[in-house]
Amino acid sequence: MLAALSQGHSNAEIAEQLFIEIGTVKTHVSSIIRGLGVRDRVQAIVWAYQHPGWQADIEKEHP
Repeated sequence: MLAALSQGHSNAEIAEQLFIEIGTVKTHVSSIIRGLGVRDRVQAIVWAYQHPGWQADIEKEHP
């Protein structure tokens, strides 16, 4: 979901891509923001660009 955020997708677009409700996307986005310790989705996107290895870390945890 952070990848979709960092590509500039809206909650509605993410929900459509993942076949989930918009409310579910909002919940996950809020969890991501809280987990990263940032203020909002823009800062989460900035964080993703500043930490390019984050996707590799996830792939190691969930092969």
